[in-house]
Amino acid sequence: MNTNLKALLIALVSVVVFMGLLITNDLKKKNDHNKLKAYAQEQSDTFALTELYTRYSNNDEIEQQHERIIEQEQNDTDELAYQPSNESQPLGNEREEQLVSQAEPVITVFLSQEHTTEHVPIEQYVLGVALAELPGSFEYEAIKAQMLAIRTYIIRRVNNELKSDEPTPYTVTDTTADQVYMSLEKVKAYEADYPEQYAKFVKALQETEGQFISYNDEPIDALFFSTSNGFTENADAVWGQDLPYLQSVASPWDEDLSPNYESETSYSFNELYERLNLKESRRNGKVKVSDITRTESGRIESLHINGASFTGKELREKLALSSTDMTWTIDQKQENITFICHGYGHGVGLSQWGANGMAKQGYLAEEIIKHYYTGVYIE
Repeated sequence: MNTNLKALLIALVSVVVFMGLLITNDLKKKNDHNKLKAYAQEQSDTFALTELYTRYSNNDEIEQQHERIIEQEQNDTDELAYQPSNESQPLGNEREEQLVSQAEPVITVFLSQEHTTEHVPIEQYVLGVALAELPGSFEYEAIKAQMLAIRTYIIRRVNNELKSDEPTPYTVTDTTADQVYMSLEKVKAYEADYPEQYAKFVKALQETEGQFISYNDEPIDALFFSTSNGFTENADAVWGQDLPYLQSVASPWDEDLSPNYESETSYSFNELYERLNLKESRRNGKVKVSDITRTESGRIESLHINGASFTGKELREKLALSSTDMTWTIDQKQENITFICHGYGHGVGLSQWGANGMAKQGYLAEEIIKHYYTGVYIE
């Protein structure tokens, strides 16, 4: 074999050996990489399991940490939270879309019977009013609709108060002057006595949390009342202010459902004179009703009694009648007048028993709201 051929064979063998070494090394690297991936995945799984164990195996520590976070949030939001009085302390977390402020406002409620105040977060206030306003047997969607109205009312109230320069000792009372309200102590008793109904109200609260009714991007004056006479009333007919979302609408469900649909109230002539504060010249031993005008919904707009003029609203308030939809019978011989009223309340906005009737027919809370409040949105 000549020298050149021998050199060529040696070179070819060297190349083959070198390529074999490269392939072997590459396979080793790939094997090591796969092992490393498997190890990393194993470590990741181990970390995840460890994290889960740490997160859920020490509830006491977590609860303490949660309490510390809440306490810190309360301290951080002192200057932002609404504080109706020096005793109020801010509660709740910051909310990006909170209408009133960055922190959930505290509502200061004057408890009329106890002659003291109670400070509660807005959602607790909504629950307290709903429990006080509605029977536990009410339909779920009607409860949700009522909570939307309650929350809207108090948001608007707080907004108006924030714009005012005059400090007030409390935000609202627990009477019909604002919204009737069940105190924390009474709510606790209600929960113990009626756990199923209470759970239904709490669920409705959670499903509507933070939502309110708006018109032109502003919370509406979300008025409501117990029972209609078959129609709600225009705001203008009661308070002289025309609001586009508080217009008269049909409410045919009330008559069949509400225990307050019809009522009778009687007065002697002398009692009537006193309640209406009639002049002595009009107290003639008789009662004459004249010049009667009614609104489109059938309620009394105005009338004269023994020559003295009264609006339907004035007559209802002075005589403690259930509604301004009234008729009457006069017994001149017995010197007695009996008023027969249909409906219960001022008649403006959402009818509670009408809403319950709608819910019984399958309407959802949003549909109920948009029926009773014209042209509104839920935000």
